[in-house]
Amino acid sequence: MMCDDRTHSATIACLGCGYVLDGLESTQCPECGTSFDRSDPATFRRILQNPMRIARLSIGEASAAALALNRMGIPVQAEPESGRIIGHIDLPQGSLWVNREDEERARVVLNELVHRRETRESWTCPNCGEVLEPQFEACWNCGA
Repeated sequence: MMCDDRTHSATIACLGCGYVLDGLESTQCPECGTSFDRSDPATFRRILQNPMRIARLSIGEASAAALALNRMGIPVQAEPESGRIIGHIDLPQGSLWVNREDEERARVVLNELVHRRETRESWTCPNCGEVLEPQFEACWNCGA
């Protein structure tokens, strides 16, 4: 299930300048002219209305978790943060932010991801049904 404009907990903004695009008849940002398509989330960004941080993960895990949450219709923002320093190596981290009203659903999705990683069992992609080996955190077939 993908998010759409009926999601009231997030608004959409222009990728080019950040202008809020909700309610526009046009598919072009009036501020900077950047085109967007309401049916293609890659052409705009979502702005959370009542955000809360639900996790701090490695940058790779945060990206995978954000993708999984988006695929489940939960608006999410993954923000890069300073990571942990081990020796002289900075390990980048990311925070996951969701709307407060989506917290419970988001935690269920994150717990499933953690459980799958810990059990290291094959898993089936919820998006396309492809059976994947445990080392894959994203579906090689559809990217979910």
